[in-house]
Amino acid sequence: MLTTPTPNSKWLLEFLAYKMKLISIQEIKDHKKYYDKGEIKKLAKECKLKLVDYKLFQLGLNSRAILEKIIKYFNVVALMLGLLIPLALFLNRFLIPDISFDSVNYHLYLGFKGVNWQNNQFEFYPTGIHNFSTILDVPGYVLSEVFGYRLGSIGSLIFLYLSIYVVYKIFRLYKPKFSFLDKWWSGLMFISMFFII
Repeated sequence: MLTTPTPNSKWLLEFLAYKMKLISIQEIKDHKKYYDKGEIKKLAKECKLKLVDYKLFQLGLNSRAILEKIIKYFNVVALMLGLLIPLALFLNRFLIPDISFDSVNYHLYLGFKGVNWQNNQFEFYPTGIHNFSTILDVPGYVLSEVFGYRLGSIGSLIFLYLSIYVVYKIFRLYKPKFSFLDKWWSGLMFISMFFII
């Protein structure tokens, strides 16, 4: 809600402040512009708000406007899709545990080796892709030990959301004028699609 003097009050307020010295000159100087209903509507549109109610009072010299945020249902649907796609991937892993050879005998084993310092104190794991470093597998192993194998994959969901956020930030850095991604929710949905494909 906002109140503002109307353009009809400008002459009276300035007369009372500058000529009669009955009201504060500084307060009148603060009024850089006097808004009517049309200008408030235009300003509301620029701020993505909607004018719900407009009333004049004090003999039309002052106005009260009630504004509300415009809710676009596409935004809500896109946000839900962006959040639900990674969640669906997690629920799939939760309901049908991954018992593939790669997960059980490679990733969990490497996570175990990363936590069990007595067995690997003389081993060296170079960093890089396609190596036997335990760094990436330790969090998954620890979470599966704490929460169980099914619920332990929640770490994957968290890292998936973080990955989406990082990819979104990188994309915004290189394509700042790509208007579809002006909202973070659309970036979340857009990048989530790649995890399904």
